[in-house]
Amino acid sequence: MKTITCVIALLCWVGLHSANAEIKRVADGGVEVNLSDLLPNDEPAVIVFHVPWDQTCISLLEEVESWADQYPNITVIFVDVVDERTQAYRQFSLEKYPSILVYDKEQERTGPVIDSVSDLEELLSDKGFI
Repeated sequence: MKTITCVIALLCWVGLHSANAEIKRVADGGVEVNLSDLLPNDEPAVIVFHVPWDQTCISLLEEVESWADQYPNITVIFVDVVDERTQAYRQFSLEKYPSILVYDKEQERTGPVIDSVSDLEELLSDKGFI
C-alpha cells in the first residue's frame, strides 16, 4: 500500500457523524499528515479540496454533505487549503478549487480531478462504488 504524505497547515481533524455519512475535516496550517491515516481501509473515499472563503467551494461543500447522506459506504474528507502555495495543492496536482479526488478501497486514486457532484456521481457509478 502506497503511503501518501501531504503537508497542510494547522491540522484540525473533526469526525462528524450524521445519520448516514461520515465526514472528516482537515484544516490548513503546516502540519504533515499521512493521507493513509485519513483514508478508510475498506471503503472508497472522496476528498474535497477547497478554500473556505470561496462561495463556489462553500456551495459545493453543502451539496457534498447532502449527497454523502445517501452513500454511507463512502467516506468524505474535506481539506481546507489556504492557497496554491500549499503542499497539498502541488502534491495532488490541483489546478483550481474546489477539486475532488476519489480513492478506492485499496487507497489508490482513481479517476481525474473533478469539480462537481454530478461528475462525482458519474465517476463513482462508473467504478461500481455506488
